[in-house]
Parts: sequence; C-alpha cells; structure tokens
Amino acid sequence: MMRRLIPRGLSSWATVRLLRRGQQVWHSRCLVTSQSKETTSFALNLFKGETRTEEIFPFPEVLSDDQKETLRLLADPTAKFFEQVNDASRNDTDEKVSEHVLDQLKDLGAFGMQVPSEYGGIGLTNTQYARMGEVMGGYDLGLGILLGAHQSIGYKGILLYGTEEQKKKYLPKVSTGQWIAAYCLTEPGSGSDAQSIRARATLSDDGKHYVLNGSKIWISNGSIADLFTVFAQTPQIDKTTGETKDKITAFIVEKSFPGVSTGPPEPKMGIKASPTAEVFFDNAKIPIENVLLGPGAGFKIAMNILNNGRFGMAAAMTGCMKSLVKRAVSGCGPVYLPVCFLCDFRASVLRVCVSLSDCCWSVSLLCQIVCCLSICSSVCPSVYLSVGLSVIPNTLCTQHCLSACVCVLVCPSVCVCVLVCLSVYLCVLICLSVCLSVCLQSVFASLC
Repeated sequence: MMRRLIPRGLSSWATVRLLRRGQQVWHSRCLVTSQSKETTSFALNLFKGETRTEEIFPFPEVLSDDQKETLRLLADPTAKFFEQVNDASRNDTDEKVSEHVLDQLKDLGAFGMQVPSEYGGIGLTNTQYARMGEVMGGYDLGLGILLGAHQSIGYKGILLYGTEEQKKKYLPKVSTGQWIAAYCLTEPGSGSDAQSIRARATLSDDGKHYVLNGSKIWISNGSIADLFTVFAQTPQIDKTTGETKDKITAFIVEKSFPGVSTGPPEPKMGIKASPTAEVFFDNAKIPIENVLLGPGAGFKIAMNILNNGRFGMAAAMTGCMKSLVKRAVSGCGPVYLPVCFLCDFRASVLRVCVSLSDCCWSVSLLCQIVCCLSICSSVCPSVYLSVGLSVIPNTLCTQHCLSACVCVLVCPSVCVCVLVCLSVYLCVLICLSVCLSVCLQSVFASLC
C-alpha cells in the first residue's frame, strides 16, 4: 500500500524524507483536530486531567454580579434580624406578630421586595425574592406566610395588571407596609374550583360603582388587611350570542369601604402568627376605577396571581425543611446498636448533606431526601426490627422526631422519594443480614 503512494523514480533518501514529512503532517493534523473538537463532557475530560462541570451543574446563572451583591446585602441582615430580634416561639404563643417587629421589617423593606423602586419598593427579581423567602421560612414560617400572602398574592394583581393610576395609588402604601394586603378567592362553597364562586357584584344604575355581596373564608391576613383583591361574579353580555352570562371580575377593595368587615382570626394548630379570617361584603360599593383589567377578566387574573405566587411558598417551605433537618441533626446523640457502623455512617451522611444543601440549589433536594431517609431510619426502629436486628431506639427527643416527621410530610413528592429510598435501604439491610447469618452458620459449623 505504501509503495503505491511513493512516486516512481525517487531515491531511497527521497523516499525517507517524504515519509518523514508525511508523518509530521499527519501529527499536525491530528493535533489540530484534537484541539478543534473540544467537549464539555465531564467523564471524557477526566481522562484529559480536566474538570468541566458545565453538564453536571447545567442550571443557568440568572443573576448578575450586581444582583448577587444586592441579594447578599439583603439576606444577611434579614437572617440576623430573625435570629436576634424576632421571636418565633413568642409569635406562635401570642398568635400575632408584635408591632415593633413589623416596624423593623418595614424599615428593611420586607413588605415591598418585588415592587419597582419608583413605587417605593426594592424591585427584586423572582430568584432574589425566592432566596429571601427561604430565609424567612427557615426562621419563622408564620411571619414568612404573613409577608408572603401580602406580596406574593395580596397585591400581586395590581403589580401585574393594574393601571398606572392604580399602581401610583396603592403600591406605595403596600410596599412600605403602611397597608397590609390580602387575596380573597375561597368561599364556603368553592375551594379549588374558582369558577363556582357565589360572591356577586352588580353595576349601579349610574355606572359609577359596583355593589358587592358575599363572603370569603380562610383569608390569610384577613383580619389585619387594609386592602383586598376580591373576585366576584358579574353579569356580562356575550358579544357573539348576545346572552347575559356570569363571569368573574377582579376588584381592588379597601377595608374602609362601607359594607366591608372581617371576622376574628381562626384558631389554628400551626403558623399561628399568620392571621386567617373570614371577610364579609354587605352591599359594599366598589368604584368602577378599582376593576382590574376590565370586567370579566377575573379568572385569568386569579390563576396568574396564584401561578406567580406559588414559587414564594415553595421557597419558604424549602427554608423550613432545611431548618428542620438541621435541628434534627443537632439532636442526634450516641446510638448503641449491634450495627453501630450503620448509625455512625447515617450521622455522617446527615452532617454532610446539611452542609452540601447550603452549597447550591441543584443538590439541595437530593440532600433533603437523603436526610429524611436517615432521619426516618432513626425515628422508626421497626426498620431494623423488620430484618431481624435488635434495636435500641435512637436518642432523638420527641420534638426532633416530630420535626423529622414534619420534614417528610411537608411535601408529598419528598414522601414518595423517601419511600423509594427506604425500600432500597431495606433491601441492602436484608442482604447484609443474610450475609451475616450465612457467615455465622459457617463459623458455628466449623466450631461444631
């Protein structure tokens, strides 16, 4: 094959020079090819002695350097405030947040985190607000829900769909905490089915205001709110058929309007610092200027408010779960079991996962699942009894056991993951017990 590539009439030295030159060209082409075909593969780059994590952590950087610095300047003082000033136990006992705590939160700008600066707010993005919600939920979930119901859904309709006049009138008041906002959708006869609400508003004869009648239940901030986003049925003429049909309309309702009243806070088993109450409307006159996005557009507004506000609740619950896991780990004492190495390993996994969950959000959920798995195996000694191991219960105190159970029950998806992990965990333990029994049998057989 090589002879075909060498032209006739060349001497042996010329042939050698030609082959050497071709080898150099071939090496240079391979070098160029290898340099041009770079890859971001994590495994392939390990063989090159490089670590490329683009495909391991593919989440985009959504914050600029200035936004990260702003978030750091807000998150650290807020965490210090919740540690040194706010008393979550007292808030839960008194079933309210004291005025001096609310006043200091107003000074921190906690009531208008996503309101643009021209209306008196801070103007945080969704990512920044989610981080702040995680901080608040980790220290005091009741107070976190009070603030979340105020801005995640309370005045979110004005922020998304309000006219310039409505924004200038109401946003400066709610962003500074001068007014507290609430979201009024749920009724005694309608929960998740928003289309079936019965609160009704009819246009007055002069066309200047709506007359609103009905009631709303389980309204967060209901007893302390000064401003409500209310949804009610209004008669609308169908342009295609000419028939009159009821459609939902969104209203901005002030507590000072005649006919608006609230009931006492409902007694609850938890998050008592977040007041939940019933709101009544008895021939309340709502100016036509307080309609959001026009008559009949209320269902769209209601759904988009909830969609925009849900991530704030998820962030607060993430902070709550991380706090519960840390408290459960701090309560772990020495465990005396025939398989002590498993207990030591579990405690080490807990501590490592808690430290990793603070590093980045991409591993936070996985770490929480592993922590919940380890806590469940500590709380439930029957896990070991089921594989024939005698177990002395762990020295977790009652409140830490409850914290662990709450950590698992907070999110149904986490429960499913924990059950799957428990099944794998049980299989491993069963295999270990079988191997141990076989070894013991062989030892006893040799002794006999």
